[in-house]
Amino acid sequence: MSTKTISKRVALATVVALGAGVLSLVSVSSASATNNIPVAASVANSPAPANGIMNVGVVTNNTAAGVIDITNNSSSNVSASQGLLSVSDIAGNSSPVAGTTQTATMLSSGSLVLYTDVVANGATSPYNGAVFVVSGGTLSGATGAATPVVAYNGSLTAAAIMSSASGVAGVIAKPNAGVSSMTVSMYTGSLVGSTDTWYQSQLANAPAYAAANPTLGALKGQIVVSIATSNVSGTLSQTKSGVYYATSAGGATSDITTAITANGVVQPAVGITSWNAPQYASILAKDAYGVNVASGILTASATNGALVTLTNGSGTIGTSGTASTAFLTMSAGTAGLAVKPASSAASSTIVTLAYNGTVIATKSFTFNGEVAKVVLSAPGNGLVSSSSALGNSATLVFKDSAGTVLSVGGSATDYPQTVTKDAGTTGTGVSLGTVTYPVNATTAGSVAFGCGSLNATGQIVVDYSNNDGSVITSNAVPVTCSGGATTYTAKFDKATYAPGDIATLTVTFKDSLGQLAADVAAGTAGGIASSTSGKTPNITGSNLTNTSGTSTTAGTNADVTTNGVVTYKFIVGTTTGSYQAIVDFPFVDVAGVQAGITAGYSIADGSTSLNDVLKGIVSLIASINKQIAALAKLVTKKK
Repeated sequence: MSTKTISKRVALATVVALGAGVLSLVSVSSASATNNIPVAASVANSPAPANGIMNVGVVTNNTAAGVIDITNNSSSNVSASQGLLSVSDIAGNSSPVAGTTQTATMLSSGSLVLYTDVVANGATSPYNGAVFVVSGGTLSGATGAATPVVAYNGSLTAAAIMSSASGVAGVIAKPNAGVSSMTVSMYTGSLVGSTDTWYQSQLANAPAYAAANPTLGALKGQIVVSIATSNVSGTLSQTKSGVYYATSAGGATSDITTAITANGVVQPAVGITSWNAPQYASILAKDAYGVNVASGILTASATNGALVTLTNGSGTIGTSGTASTAFLTMSAGTAGLAVKPASSAASSTIVTLAYNGTVIATKSFTFNGEVAKVVLSAPGNGLVSSSSALGNSATLVFKDSAGTVLSVGGSATDYPQTVTKDAGTTGTGVSLGTVTYPVNATTAGSVAFGCGSLNATGQIVVDYSNNDGSVITSNAVPVTCSGGATTYTAKFDKATYAPGDIATLTVTFKDSLGQLAADVAAGTAGGIASSTSGKTPNITGSNLTNTSGTSTTAGTNADVTTNGVVTYKFIVGTTTGSYQAIVDFPFVDVAGVQAGITAGYSIADGSTSLNDVLKGIVSLIASINKQIAALAKLVTKKK
């Protein structure tokens, strides 16, 4: 290959690399990577140098130039940039992963320190190192351990650092006047080992050649730096700060770590707790560069008398608040908030968090109150001599003063399971049984009752005791008792339907005394259906399709009644006429005195037939003739 050809190839690669940082980064194993860390006043050490990783000097530095620590190749490296305000990766992580494209913000007067670890290949391959390239700025201060050889290109936009021994290699990048951004890329690799004889002939001038041709190495790191004209470091930024709902009192650290992810903010689910359970939030105060602010006064103010507590740092959040306002000297930009209601009644509050008088955010918290209402409803028709049949229970719901349905079956600390059965009001033949408490807000509880005779009647009332000793008495619901199904009747909700109507068939079951039958589980004596062969309800009729659209029949082996009644719905067909539906419950037929029955219905499309039209015309003509005849008589009399 000719020298001219190689020069063209290298020049093209250099233009591509320096143009807009479009070269892909060589992947880096996370096991060997030393990640960068965010800028903060408390940072004592920069990341330990690692081969093939471009790290940033994040130690606070107030000198006029950057500091490159070439003596310490460990975790105590103190390389420091001047005027550096923030460091992150391209996805927004405050602790950027080494080997990815990073971002930073620095002052226009600042100096950015970048470094890596150079690993030599041995005495026969001394020229192993790193090449740094900048656009929008210039490079200076290039240095390294073990007497490195350093070279710049003519415009000071590329610097090569090569050494015969392992150690730190670093450079200082400064932005050009007036630029809004600066990009620095790092390439690594040896100039030894190529089979190209012309390439090997340049070994005597390897550093200078590498500075002029940086893309001969592998692109291992890149940082895009935004240049700030003024320093607002340490001043609260409302857009960068926030308050995040916390899942527990375990501390702010885990919640904030969860909240700030590579793709934005992810908050724990907002909890609505009981009156007896505090709620928590994590507070994060940052400046415009995403750096935690230093010491300042944090305040919390709650509405509706709620009690607040502020805890500094990332420790366990305390709950000792006794007032609606709390103050704290925030030391490291993180704090925890605990909120408790002022009483056991249902309540809500809005908490305002401010740093040095500037509002960070407001957060709302809702607390369910103690039980204020016990509601009994929807009792079934009980089965005689039973307290466990389907009908032998009423629905039980607990509500607080705001009408919120409560999960009394959850925490006994917040809501004790203390329902007592008010037996004195149950009535003759009715006894109260097991109470089932609701375990969530969508599933109701129940109160069972027993039946002493076929015609027993009465009412159910229960009492509930709160933690504070208050007793809430439920409403009274009437209950009835009867035997299982022995007979049944069936009727449609209309006599005549139009095509496409929904027809509802109601089947009513009665016991041996003619009362509405008890509600009994399928397959149990007194029920209406069974999985036994031949005991499935069978309901069919012409031009009727069940509403599921899968069959022209209705009825399953799991059908049960509600207060002695079961209903079925059908889509009415288009063929007009009068029909009889067949309704048969074989499981009841066995115990009862009847077999299947029928229920009549008609289908009429409501349109006017030709005969109807002709009849109308004839009637109209007759009416007109009568009027003409009457008019003729009137005219004749006047003559």
